[in-house]
Formats: sequence, structure tokens, C-alpha cells
Amino acid sequence: MVDRAQPSVSDSENRWQGHLAITREVLLRILLRSAGGDEDFTRAERILYTTCEFWAAIRTRSIAAHLGAQIAENLHNASAAFSAIGANHVANSLNACHRELAAALTAEQLLEPLAALENELSVTSDPVDLLIAHYATAMKDGARVSSERPDFDAVDLPRRAARQ
Repeated sequence: MVDRAQPSVSDSENRWQGHLAITREVLLRILLRSAGGDEDFTRAERILYTTCEFWAAIRTRSIAAHLGAQIAENLHNASAAFSAIGANHVANSLNACHRELAAALTAEQLLEPLAALENELSVTSDPVDLLIAHYATAMKDGARVSSERPDFDAVDLPRRAARQ
């Protein structure tokens, strides 16, 4: 198991206020389309959704519940999405966690690396909220962030959004 330092950051210093306004605006459009039954999302939309959902789970310390039963696949998808927006420390941390989880034999051994991941990413050097906001801004402004079909699925995007 990779030894990760447990950062000591007080709750008041590290209280997350949610996604930035531009991120919420662009994400809401995606969620509304999804709730309306649309299932045809671009790679860029899936990247935005995946990074937003995963980052919210990290910041609210609910990553184990967020990943669900498909931990390996969801970590892989999140790593690809964070890499796409330029959050390389986050992507590398997710890949390291993925390797640690491969050796886990018990439920407790699964939870330990996920808790360490939440601690590590709560103080990442990547300006994640800003990177997500820049990506959302580029999408809103019509910049070509990527119009290819996705090489991965966002975490249950159509069904999850429809329930919210």
C-alpha cells in the first residue's frame, strides 16, 4: 500500500462551497437534457459531468458511495476525465488508488485507500474547481474541447440525473 500523508486541514479552512457558477450553469444544461431523456452526450459533456460528480464526492467525503460496485471502472473514468481537464495530480492519485484497490481482499481494505484518497485530494495542488470552470467556460463559449464520441461513459449520467 502506498503511504499517503494524512493532511491536517481544519474543516473551516477546507469547507467546500460547491461548484463555481459557470460550472453549475453548464452542468445544469446537461442534467436537464438527461432528465428529459437525452442519452446522446459528447465526450466533453461526459468529462464535465464525470469531473463534477467525482469532485463533489471527494469534497463531501462520499467517494465510496459514489463509486458504487464498479469501483475500478469508475476510478478509470474519473482519471481519464481529470487528465482531460489538466488535473494531473488528481489523475495520478486516482491511478495510484486504483492500483492499491487491486490488492484489496476485504471491504475494510477497499475503504482504506478511498479514505486516504479523500484526504489527499482535499489538499491537492491542482486547482480543480478552476480547471473544471475553465473547461465549462470553453464548452459554453463553443470552443472545441472535444466533440468526439466518448471513450468512456460518465457515471450513469442519464439515469442518475433523471432521479434528481
